[in-house]
Amino acid sequence: MGNPAACSLRLELLGPFQVKVAGETLPMECWKSRKALLLLKYLATRYGEKTPSDILIDLLWPDYEFEVSMHNLHTTMYFLRRTLKDQTPRNLPCTDWVLFSNGLYWLDTTGSVSVDVQDFLRLCLESEGAEQLDPDKSLEIGLRGLKLWRGEFLAEDPYADWAERTRHECRNTYVELALRISGLMIKLKGDHKGAATICRAALEKDPYREELHQLLMGSLAAMGRLPEAIFQYNAYSKMLWDELELEPNPETKALLEEIKGNRNSPTSMHTVGSGGMICEPQVFRSILAVEQRRLERTDRPMVLLTIALDGSRHLRDIFPAVIRSTRKSDIVSQWSQGLLTVLLSETDQKGASLVEERIRSKLGYDIASRCSFHSQLLSPEVEVLNTLDNMVPAQMASY
Repeated sequence: MGNPAACSLRLELLGPFQVKVAGETLPMECWKSRKALLLLKYLATRYGEKTPSDILIDLLWPDYEFEVSMHNLHTTMYFLRRTLKDQTPRNLPCTDWVLFSNGLYWLDTTGSVSVDVQDFLRLCLESEGAEQLDPDKSLEIGLRGLKLWRGEFLAEDPYADWAERTRHECRNTYVELALRISGLMIKLKGDHKGAATICRAALEKDPYREELHQLLMGSLAAMGRLPEAIFQYNAYSKMLWDELELEPNPETKALLEEIKGNRNSPTSMHTVGSGGMICEPQVFRSILAVEQRRLERTDRPMVLLTIALDGSRHLRDIFPAVIRSTRKSDIVSQWSQGLLTVLLSETDQKGASLVEERIRSKLGYDIASRCSFHSQLLSPEVEVLNTLDNMVPAQMASY
């Protein structure tokens, strides 16, 4: 405690909010001002970004007169700094972790301040970047990232609108990390028990993520726990039908049949493949309807990509190219004899153009020149199914 370097501020926003000064967790009762605590959370979320005072005023006192609000802000900032100072051990120098200049407030992240959200997102990126060249390093970094996940971002403030974007980003990143790391644990270590634990935890945040169900089923079967694996499929299938009137995709059904056949060794178990999910047109229509409703609640971009074919003779070449060019979260269907439809999740027009380029590259010039591509960014104002139905005759007419 006598080392000045130990005088650090640690803010943990994943799960229950915690503040640590010099390694010691501050008791929540030391915060006499609720506004001061909220102000610290907001500045931690912005992580060093300078925030104008009027934004803080709109956040904390939206209905007050400006002069009153400005006075409240100064008072609240005083309580924030005072609380941190009072909680700093007497034998350590006090640091101004919250800075102010020219009407701007920010958290000083240049020295002894750390925020778990930033560490978590950084480790996720590092793990993903190392996966191809050094899978073992990717696994090690990813496990460190998973340890930082104590729960939802600002779990105690579920109705804070300003936190929703970061909460959504962290949740999605966590699920993606859990999916990658559980797969690496199986591939590199044969650790099906550890993978199953990670998958179960991630499914609590995204119960519809089918790849997680697949990995969990495969891990349970590989450990000889066949009834549990079958129960997992049945529970997922029932949830999917009761809530969305959908069925598991063919890959998951094939995995179930493999488990029922008792081919449960780790080397023979069906593994989660790459590429988009394939479904029948009626299922694709149902998914579109669900996603249309989600667009009214979220700002996640989605693009509907359609590929009109020059007849059906090239379908055997085009369909595999589309699957290999899309992600597991994308959905592919043969809408009609001459039309393929692809729902690109979490994708904007730029991303859709990259997908189209990948498909064209895999097809080659001769076949690609015989296809007509069209993409449309979906929004709550766009009737998804009407858009698709109107696209079909227009694209087919070009041939």
